[in-house]
Amino acid sequence: MRSRSGGDRPGIQLLYGWMHMSTPPLRESPPIHRFTEDLDSVVRPLYREEFEKLMQKERPGRAERGEDYRVELLSGVLIEMGDASERHHTVVERVCDRLDAAIPEAASWCSYGHVPLTVDSMPLVDIKIVLPPDPQIEQDNPLALIEVADASLDKDRHIKAVLYAAAGVREYWIVDLQGEAIEVHRRPWANRYPEFRRYTDVVRYERGDRIQATVLFSRGAAVNDFLTGLDALH
Repeated sequence: MRSRSGGDRPGIQLLYGWMHMSTPPLRESPPIHRFTEDLDSVVRPLYREEFEKLMQKERPGRAERGEDYRVELLSGVLIEMGDASERHHTVVERVCDRLDAAIPEAASWCSYGHVPLTVDSMPLVDIKIVLPPDPQIEQDNPLALIEVADASLDKDRHIKAVLYAAAGVREYWIVDLQGEAIEVHRRPWANRYPEFRRYTDVVRYERGDRIQATVLFSRGAAVNDFLTGLDALH
């Protein structure tokens, strides 16, 4: 069963605007406090350049302790993420297994990587499919992004979808582990007003459905290929 949301008229109720999701206050993020101690403890949004320096500073110590430092920067807010579940890793592997033969020849993919979107946003994406870098901007040129969502479903729908649409990412998938469905977001509309930046074509595919042809899979893909047999995993 499929459901579609979106449309070309800005007057309709938005599913993915900032007004539906409150961002965690900055004071709840200890890494921001540590980073701003040298700035007279002034709490303010982080820029991407500062975030990258923070990552370089934190990663070596965490690696020595065997910790995976999963953090991302969304509109100036640093978010520390929990460990991914076994189900999450399994689905990421299944998608990656099918990407090698499916994606356009010029594109490449990687899992669990950061994507530099704007001066204050660098999300950690489960799977990113990128085209060769644009020499004029010297950064990733994302063709499509995929998030495997469990506890992060609200953030992936309401915050990341807005950022990805505004950045012009052509296709964005959310694999909903709890709902056992895949949402395919297409046709980004980067309106001048932030509350209207969204994907205008959003289709939800349930178990048993076949996803129509997309940027990633020109012949489509079966939802069951990605979501079957997860009940025994944690």
